[in-house]
Amino acid sequence: MKIIEIKGFPLVKFQKKKRIESLQQGLIYMKTLRYYREQEELFNDTVVGDFGEARWHINDATMIVTPVAGGESESGALNDVWFNTIHSDDYVFCLSGVYPFKNKAFEYTQEQKEKISEFGDTALIITDVYEFYRRVLDSAEKSEFITKGNFVYYYDETIDEANRIFSLLLDLRNIAFQKRKKYSYQQEYRFLLTPKIENKSEFIKLNIGNIEDISVIFKTSDLLNSRIEQMGYHTVGDQLYY
Repeated sequence: MKIIEIKGFPLVKFQKKKRIESLQQGLIYMKTLRYYREQEELFNDTVVGDFGEARWHINDATMIVTPVAGGESESGALNDVWFNTIHSDDYVFCLSGVYPFKNKAFEYTQEQKEKISEFGDTALIITDVYEFYRRVLDSAEKSEFITKGNFVYYYDETIDEANRIFSLLLDLRNIAFQKRKKYSYQQEYRFLLTPKIENKSEFIKLNIGNIEDISVIFKTSDLLNSRIEQMGYHTVGDQLYY
């Protein structure tokens, strides 16, 4: 049994070995939300693709339009409608995370083992989430990006949730952290980079510097069969057993 102490909460990137090794050297590849949307729309890829990315979904509502110049308002039904947002061309870097304080211990389910294995044979565990966040933020700011990081919220698209709509009214960027519940097995934590100036590239490379000091590489199969336990009630660290 090997024990690894993690500062904060566990973040893991599952991918092919070559890309993981590149990531540990500090090179992060980010693609747009539009790219992931088109993977399902155009290529029927539901592993990494999701046609709902950066889209506001309305299940059942009524839209009322009132002319600015006056006159009678017009209304129409909205049923299972998807609206594109201005954040379609923002960039994201996606990882799998274990929610802090949710449970004393965590183990991957059989569904997760089967589906996550499709992402790649190698996993990179971030052992200091706070330092990793700082390095991503610093590099992004130097490259003229506004950064936001958070866990993804998984919603039921058959229900119009007031809290979900309210979060979008507070900050439309939150649309990037909302996905259909069919993807909840991913337990995704992501970084969103919004360009300060127009950028039409489909992907970007962000160099945060070597992170061997705050990461460990494993085989995906070993990690998926590991056990994560929380130490006490404070964010001193977690232990990963495998």
